[in-house]
Amino acid sequence: MVDVYGALHFLEQHGSPVHHVLARYVMGGATSADVVAVLLPYQQADGGWAALNPDCPTAVSTVHCTWLALQYIRWISADNHAVVDRTAQFLAD
Repeated sequence: MVDVYGALHFLEQHGSPVHHVLARYVMGGATSADVVAVLLPYQQADGGWAALNPDCPTAVSTVHCTWLALQYIRWISADNHAVVDRTAQFLAD
């Protein structure tokens, strides 16, 4: 059996703020608005995303990190949030 609370505790100790809020969301302790609030600082002026995790560590928007942000937004069912429009524009350009 998976120790969900142990995993949550591990994320709280070793994960990023994004991982913390996503884990809380999955456990019912955060709303999609809470997750978006934590994600927003990672969206760059050009609409792309950067520095969400160690795989996209730079402060420059990348397609990889932008795709990851869209994945998180989809997981929390925030598809209609304004942040998606800016992200889509970055990918279209």
